[in-house]
Amino acid sequence: MKYCFLILVTNLIVYTAPPDTLWTKTYGYYNDFGLAVEQTTDGGYIVTGYSDPKYHADSLDIFLLKVDSTGAQKWLKTYNLPGWECGYQVKETPDHNYIVVGAIRSAHTGGSDVYLFKADTNGNLLWSKTYGGPKDDAGTSIDLTSDNGYIIGGHTYSFGAGADYYLIKTDSFGETLWTKHYGGERDDIGNVIKRTYDNGYIIVGSSNSFNTSPDSFVIYLVKTNADGETLWTRTYPYNESRWYHGIRIQQTPDRGYIIVGSEWYGDEKRHDILLIKTDEKGGLLWRKTFGDTSNEVAKGIELTADGGYIITGYTTPYVMFGGIAWLLKTNSKGDSIWRMTFPGNGQSWSFSVKQTLDYGYILTGRTHPNQDIFLVKTAPDLPVKEKPHRQGSCLLPFFR
Repeated sequence: MKYCFLILVTNLIVYTAPPDTLWTKTYGYYNDFGLAVEQTTDGGYIVTGYSDPKYHADSLDIFLLKVDSTGAQKWLKTYNLPGWECGYQVKETPDHNYIVVGAIRSAHTGGSDVYLFKADTNGNLLWSKTYGGPKDDAGTSIDLTSDNGYIIGGHTYSFGAGADYYLIKTDSFGETLWTKHYGGERDDIGNVIKRTYDNGYIIVGSSNSFNTSPDSFVIYLVKTNADGETLWTRTYPYNESRWYHGIRIQQTPDRGYIIVGSEWYGDEKRHDILLIKTDEKGGLLWRKTFGDTSNEVAKGIELTADGGYIITGYTTPYVMFGGIAWLLKTNSKGDSIWRMTFPGNGQSWSFSVKQTLDYGYILTGRTHPNQDIFLVKTAPDLPVKEKPHRQGSCLLPFFR
């Protein structure tokens, strides 16, 4: 009998570490907030938010910032309108211009309205529209629709009881096609809307209309068809003594949804990051929380090319005005893979993240020393493979 000598080798060990930071840039005048970022078809980035140089609520000015792929500023536009205005989200349109949604408050009437405007490739205003009623209304998100129009999501105090979720469907010129509002007898605050695979819409936010305690909030999810008619609603309460807020949502490839939000521990005066995965009908599949004794605030989530999720936000320790911006990467099951933080002398806040064409990430927010808009670009987020590891050897009989 002969023997063969067998070397046992483990499978390749695959692990990931946070990607390197390629560049960090700051922009603006003073006391500026970058609230949303998108990569543009030319490989650069477009950012919107607001500037508050006078530290006064009546002096907010909406801005658009365009940079190239290296972060070099191409232009920065502010839109000085009567009263104040804020940009919450920006999208590149099929004609390579930009559509921005936000809120505007008239210096004369005192109430806020939904504000929509389109700008050309140099940031010049093409047209603008306002929507709303006699009370406070705001547009906090926008998506492009299959007919080249827009769907706006936000909240309204003008229609319904208390605050309601607010949907506005427009054509490509911002002309209203229909409006809808959703909610109960108390406050329902819509944060974001997304067009779904069936050309309907999904809206997430927070509500205290559908729980037993009027002093707490639950996450409120509304699914509609293409005409804004309600197909189903879901709430996600877990503990009546805590508050839950739905901040952002994405539809996943299995036609379900991933929601990022926060869980508020009132007795401890802090938030944890809350991640919820649902099926196509909003049924809960799993939930995860991330946090420690600090106040963890999630602000954005995106699907990543590997099937997982990238989340951004900031941590506020127990110091006034302090903040630490971060990115959190998870796999498709919501398990944490890595986390990275960003400098700013202990004062940086991140509000939006996108995965870029090179599989890195771009995020925007606000940082010191001059309370500027910041952009951070990371290297591609790719797995790293270790070399094979020899585990041992043995003799096995060999038969001919």
